[in-house]
Amino acid sequence: MKSLSPSRLELRMRSRLDLRIAGKGSEAKLDLRIAGKGSEAKLDLRITGRKMRCKKEEFVRDAVFHIYNHSVAEIDLFYDRHDYFYFLQKLTDNFSSDEIAVYAYCLMPNHFHFCIKQKSDRPIYDIFNRFLISYTLHFNAKYKRKGKVFANKLQHKKINNDKYLLDICPYIHRNPVKAGLVNLPCEWEFSNYHEWLGSRNSKLFDNEVLVNYFEDPMNYKKYVENFDEIEIKEYLYSKT
Repeated sequence: MKSLSPSRLELRMRSRLDLRIAGKGSEAKLDLRIAGKGSEAKLDLRITGRKMRCKKEEFVRDAVFHIYNHSVAEIDLFYDRHDYFYFLQKLTDNFSSDEIAVYAYCLMPNHFHFCIKQKSDRPIYDIFNRFLISYTLHFNAKYKRKGKVFANKLQHKKINNDKYLLDICPYIHRNPVKAGLVNLPCEWEFSNYHEWLGSRNSKLFDNEVLVNYFEDPMNYKKYVENFDEIEIKEYLYSKT
């Protein structure tokens, strides 16, 4: 059996068994919880993968990224429609069309996804960090709370080839369906799937991928309807 060094193996026993295997640049957590009354017991197995963050030098002109983050403690990031619109407006106010191209996005109740191309030397993370600070201040003031709103620093994964560029967009647009919030992607208001279909206009949509790869909105609609997300999930959560 290979040594875990330089990783560390930490085993703790309290009301649950919490097994962590952590190494440089990554962490995996195996959380075994046993709870119950009398003879009844419940086993809860949770596995958390490593955080995804690109190096600063990867943020160069024409690079494409999957940008995402979750709320702290799984709280809702958006409690009403105004919160969703405020978030999107703050993002819109913080970039120009010659800096980034937004291919796909979806805001979920406790997290968000974007697929974005960097068109200038200004890093995408700089745009997001600035407006997320603004949203955090707004959120805490509106709901009379303190502390951070997002669980981690901004998460990003570089999209390295056309196959995953084509798959990340339907993966993002299908998030509300997968979560059981709606039956169809077009029923979710807070994504740019509507822009892909041509039923709405927004600065938060660049049609480069649609025109170059799908040609017609109906072709993309069919692609989304028949989409299998197995490969894109493997890619997004891989180390490469």
